[in-house]
Amino acid sequence: MHLRTSDLAVMSLGFGGYTCNWGTHFCGLYESEAERDLIMFGYLAQGLRERELLVCCPDEKHYDHALDSVHALCPDVERPDPDSFKLFHPHELYYPEGHFSPQDMLKAHNDIWNENLQNGQRNVRGTAEMLWALAKIPGINERIAVEGK
Repeated sequence: MHLRTSDLAVMSLGFGGYTCNWGTHFCGLYESEAERDLIMFGYLAQGLRERELLVCCPDEKHYDHALDSVHALCPDVERPDPDSFKLFHPHELYYPEGHFSPQDMLKAHNDIWNENLQNGQRNVRGTAEMLWALAKIPGINERIAVEGK
């Protein structure tokens, strides 16, 4: 099923037979860890098949096995090198100074994109689990303001 989201090229989401257009920001809601894995790691596995830059910011308990989980969904594809699979802890992208700052978060995302452009532009797929947002991190109430950007 295609979800028309823009006039940009069509991309496969890597799960459920869904496609949409590039440039889309979406939220995947799930009821189980297996469903989370299908959405989050399926999306990245599709990007691995298409040799895109992958950015993954999983919850701490999934951090150590994120790359293995992605690669398990497409074992026929070569494992990505560190320049093609960027793995971040939530605090690195969302609250590196101990408090959430929309400006710092957007800067971190822009830094990833700018590095990608310097290394030869390619499509970027990013996933992030948002469990960190349930913690009482100073500034977390500003998180919702970023969703519309």
